[in-house]
Amino acid sequence: MWRDVRVQSGGGGGGGPRGVSGRGDAGRGVQRHLQRRAPTGLLNAESCRMGAPAFISFPHFFNADPYLLNMVNGLKPEEEKHAFYMDLIPELGTPMNVAARVQINIRIQPYQGTGKFHFNRIDILKDLPNAYLPMLWFEEKAAMPPDMAPSVKFLLLLMNTPTLTIVWSLLVAIGVIVVVGLLLDHWRRHRSYDPLLDPLM
Repeated sequence: MWRDVRVQSGGGGGGGPRGVSGRGDAGRGVQRHLQRRAPTGLLNAESCRMGAPAFISFPHFFNADPYLLNMVNGLKPEEEKHAFYMDLIPELGTPMNVAARVQINIRIQPYQGTGKFHFNRIDILKDLPNAYLPMLWFEEKAAMPPDMAPSVKFLLLLMNTPTLTIVWSLLVAIGVIVVVGLLLDHWRRHRSYDPLLDPLM
């Protein structure tokens, strides 16, 4: 999945993408449909929002191009607070812990009118910088309930025990029980009867 997969004691691994980009290898097929490229760390969502200049990133431009951080004051990206992470149980594909964190940004730029509406520019917008302005960010967290952990551990133990070993163990156990039962039955039928030694027979 990602390069920083770490395995914990519960048999799970986790990680997250190093950067989200509208121009990375994963986005080449989508790139044809996007008119503008976004700096590293931003995902261009203009085509999803009917042309609105919306871009998605991690909060505080975590793992993004430093150029984005220099545009806005007060941002302090920290991995613990702003990274997306997901701890998975690889054998089951089940998430144990998830923290999905997303920031929505708007691209601002100086406005030059087309003259269509009898003006060439909007004076109040003429001195805007070319920048990506964070609007809001949010997070959603989910974790496996602690009471489910023993069941999951038992399931993993069963899954990691080779099936053939379980089948052969069951067959041997059933065979031993049947043989012992037959021997006891045969012994009871063919032993000599002595009323003094066994008055209940």
